[in-house]
Amino acid sequence: MNDHDEGRRVCLGCLDPITGSANIKSGERRHFSRGLCSTCYSRARTRGELDDYPTLQNDRNKLVAAFIVARKKYPGISQGAVAQQLGIPRSTLTVNLQRAMESGDDRIVRKNGVLHVAE
Repeated sequence: MNDHDEGRRVCLGCLDPITGSANIKSGERRHFSRGLCSTCYSRARTRGELDDYPTLQNDRNKLVAAFIVARKKYPGISQGAVAQQLGIPRSTLTVNLQRAMESGDDRIVRKNGVLHVAE
């Protein structure tokens, strides 16, 4: 779904295992941004070294398509569960869905403040 190297799910700063999942296992850290855990991200930002770690891009079209497939197969599935299946933070999925909708992607609609697959 994104340009994260799935075979290398470690923090690029400290090399500890990282995850985008809410279910962190013992010894793992949560991925924060740019392939870094929150501690290493803060350290790199403080030192002015963030440019040494390029941003990781998600393919919005693929994320929207995966969300649609999941919602059609499991209508009650939450955005969090879909994001966990994709190995990304829920906020990443939500932002990509919002941006897709705002840019005119008619596959996603907002109903009562919640993003849904268009019928």
